[in-house]
Amino acid sequence: PFGEAQLDFGEVYYYNKDDVLKKCYELVISFPASNGAYVQLCYSQNQECLLEAMQNIFEYMGGVPTRILFDNMSSAVAKILPDKTRKLVDQFSRFTLHHRYKADFCNVASGNEKGHVEGKVGYQRRNYMVPIPKITDFAEYNKSLLGVCDEDMKREHYQKQNRISDLFLQDQQAFLKLPIQKFKVCQLIKAKTDKY
Repeated sequence: PFGEAQLDFGEVYYYNKDDVLKKCYELVISFPASNGAYVQLCYSQNQECLLEAMQNIFEYMGGVPTRILFDNMSSAVAKILPDKTRKLVDQFSRFTLHHRYKADFCNVASGNEKGHVEGKVGYQRRNYMVPIPKITDFAEYNKSLLGVCDEDMKREHYQKQNRISDLFLQDQQAFLKLPIQKFKVCQLIKAKTDKY
């Protein structure tokens, strides 16, 4: 249905300011009903990167998908229980409740259940990261990527004989409103201090 999304990470490469080839990760949120998608680059697949990239995309779109399908990534799922329900990582659970979307998860080792985003990860890599870009400022590059995604949605849908951007408007109409207060993406750690 319109308003629902799938999410996944993929590996990509870039050149840093010293022209050294580095690996990073693209986080892709795709919308199967419209064939739209947004991407953000992350240094890692850890929880802070996941939540910050998701929040950036939500704010850019001006809303939150009603349901997001994830795989069983360790940044979201702490444990799969015997009845196949998931015990979520605390911070991910708070983020989900704050934004009010429904988090669903694929069966174990069944990435094909979110085939749309799997295809989009490869599409974004082949179309946005070739030739390998030089990135000196990740935040600025990520802002420009959102605009590139908008431009890409101006093409015709492969099946529905309509522009993807027009179909994506129906996705946006189904979105949940953004929360009034922004979620603080951070990690709280207890530490023991010494004289230093």
